Amino acid sequence: MSIGLQMIEFKIMGTPFPKLRARFSSKTKCFYNLQQDTEENIRWFLKSQIQEKYKSVYFPLKGPIACDIDFFIKPPASWTKKDNNLLSWGIYNHTSKPDLDNFAKFYIDCMNEIVYEDDRQLYSIYVKKYYSYEPRTEIRIMSNRKSIQEKVKEILSFLSPEEFTELVDDMQKVASCLDIEVLAKEGELKDKMQLEAAYVLSIFADRYGATLNKITKQHPGIWKCISNYEKTILEKQPS
Repeated sequence: MSIGLQMIEFKIMGTPFPKLRARFSSKTKCFYNLQQDTEENIRWFLKSQIQEKYKSVYFPLKGPIACDIDFFIKPPASWTKKDNNLLSWGIYNHTSKPDLDNFAKFYIDCMNEIVYEDDRQLYSIYVKKYYSYEPRTEIRIMSNRKSIQEKVKEILSFLSPEEFTELVDDMQKVASCLDIEVLAKEGELKDKMQLEAAYVLSIFADRYGATLNKITKQHPGIWKCISNYEKTILEKQPS
């Protein structure tokens, strides 16, 4: 995926859900969410779609986001042949309840912390509702995101190949200080090994701690996205 506007799309089959108000329980003296199970199902679906279709994209998305949502609601059984004919021609607007904003609120909330970090990132929301014989919800997310390749370049810019080689060598030195069998026993050799490990580890932290901290702050968890991207590339290669 390249730098610039990227499109994330979800199609959720079934009747769209409007947001319902929380109910107050006179028994527990607390408000409770009537749609908790439904929300969890939608969130699970979004997560599964992300894992299946967008392995090379790091979620939740950051930065400004535009969102388009189309709601397709099944016509009522009481419709006349005239009504159904008009729908077939695509000229029957959905102007009855549930209200459009209630539909939007439900799905925008469900996408929090999964598709994007927080719905305050949404700077544009365009929602529409229609009648359809195939009830569903179609969501399109537009986000300015950098590609995996660009993120890889940014990460590699922190160290030269020579510096990276030194880092790997130092990591191996840390590992060579340990002998699990010796650490399981008491004695001077164990104490010496602990001192050597702490010494080498502290040097490693001094040399690379600041750089590694910058990487993890600017690209938290990016290794997961790179790993998924690698798998995607391997899957595309002929066996």
